[in-house]
Amino acid sequence: ADYPFRRGVLLLRRDALTFAGDKPQVERIACLNSGSRALKLSADEFSSQELMLRSEPAVLQSGEEGDLVITYTPDGDKQPSWLKLYIKGLDEPLRAREIEVRIDKKNKN
Repeated sequence: ADYPFRRGVLLLRRDALTFAGDKPQVERIACLNSGSRALKLSADEFSSQELMLRSEPAVLQSGEEGDLVITYTPDGDKQPSWLKLYIKGLDEPLRAREIEVRIDKKNKN
């Protein structure tokens, strides 16, 4: 119940996030490895270039809780309304490894 969203064996507290404004920012998503093998996670090559992903700890052991750490670095004047982040390190199709990232243009600082 603490992790209502599933990306294969990776359970998440939430599966979407919003970054405000046009400056670099970091968000965390609590996660749990419910699988039988360790997971080393990162952003897939199909992810938006403005996003990076790592996990803490760097390798999530079976049954271990941790955080996905998502870093947003704006690309100059380009500021889309949403970006796509795909988690590399899961045995799932691309669409099943997706986290949606929204950009709130109203909160520019």
